[in-house]
Amino acid sequence: MVAAALVGCRGAVTPEVTAEPLESVTTVLEVRWDRIGDSVGWVELPDGTVAPDVGDDPVQHRVLVAGFPQLTNVSLLPVMTVDGQRIEGEPYTATTGVLPAGLPLFRYTTVAQQEVDPPFLLVTVIGQSSNALILNREGEIVWYSRLDANTDAAKAIWDPTYGEVAFLYNARDRTNDISSIRRVTLDGVAYPDIRAIRGHHALAQPEEGVFAFLSADIRDPDGEGDVIGDAIVEVDASGAEREVWTAWDEVPFEGRFDADAFYEVGYDWLHGNALNWMPERNSYLYSSRNLSTVYEIDRDTGEIIETFGGPGDRPFDPPDAAFMAQHSPSYTPEGHLLIFDSRLPDAPEEHARIAEYNVTPGRLEMVREFKALPGYHVMALGDADRLESGDTLSSWGTVGQLIQFNEEAEEIWRLSSDIGFVVGDVQGLPSLYPE
Repeated sequence: MVAAALVGCRGAVTPEVTAEPLESVTTVLEVRWDRIGDSVGWVELPDGTVAPDVGDDPVQHRVLVAGFPQLTNVSLLPVMTVDGQRIEGEPYTATTGVLPAGLPLFRYTTVAQQEVDPPFLLVTVIGQSSNALILNREGEIVWYSRLDANTDAAKAIWDPTYGEVAFLYNARDRTNDISSIRRVTLDGVAYPDIRAIRGHHALAQPEEGVFAFLSADIRDPDGEGDVIGDAIVEVDASGAEREVWTAWDEVPFEGRFDADAFYEVGYDWLHGNALNWMPERNSYLYSSRNLSTVYEIDRDTGEIIETFGGPGDRPFDPPDAAFMAQHSPSYTPEGHLLIFDSRLPDAPEEHARIAEYNVTPGRLEMVREFKALPGYHVMALGDADRLESGDTLSSWGTVGQLIQFNEEAEEIWRLSSDIGFVVGDVQGLPSLYPE
């Protein structure tokens, strides 16, 4: 524990300040000091970052300082205003704690020639144990939330309003439906889980307090046993659900083809693997791996707006630019369709890539592709996001790579995880504090 005092401009000594690592998240420092009346408090860092008061303690100011790896000396300046007067302490140093055992390590394998943004990355990692992690650009863990034993999460999302992480977890063996949405604060406190019945793979947040997920919609359409389709379901913190869309109403079931053992409970018809919210269009992009098709679905009506790939109306230009077994569709600011194209993992010549298409009335025109050298077969997961800078941030699933490309599709930065860990979707974070 580090202790100091705040001193006003007239030399009046105010309450003692303490700072120490949290037990729940050892890389986060908790800074505390007593309130004086209606005082407003915060902590300033040397780089200009301001860590705000959490505001959950009526007696003390409580500030969480995050963004630093284990065993880092952090210079802190606690500040408060009392009756309009700024009162600040002398800068002092506190040290973050030691990470718990079992978390994965990342290696900085392509060093950026200049600073890359955003400074932090939110990613899920699946291995012997599964975790939601926030990394800095050197691959060091600055925040973590450990999942329950034998559960996995493919995607975590950041809520900038409250500075919280949310993820949908499910049973690793997919035989027991325990799927739920967990929200975790910066200090590692979890709210009560929100049940997400038969939820899998994906999570989105269309509005504050509402989450959307993929729910396995199981039916027997031909009397030959259960078939697993997909529904898009929205749920709020109370557990109240609303079905936005089900594939059974919109996508023709054309029979059973390849044997598929992904789910023991039935035939995996669609294998939905992504659900991304497009706020500018009030729509969801849903990815069906097994149909190599992406559907855009209107949130209000549940109607399919667009169909890309598979039975879609737009041919690919050139014809060999088609995506296959894709993940993570999204629109870029230009209106292009960005896809993690898994290709055919069992074909030696087919390496995964990121594909970007111009959506025209008559076709999907290949704009560019992004390839990770020396070439990888990605057996599961994969993600691609267009950043504000124009760069493309990506995760490469089972090969454990996080890669950033510039606008010329050149690799400018890469992290590699420990062998045996799979990386889920990745999201860049400009800050770890609420907006």
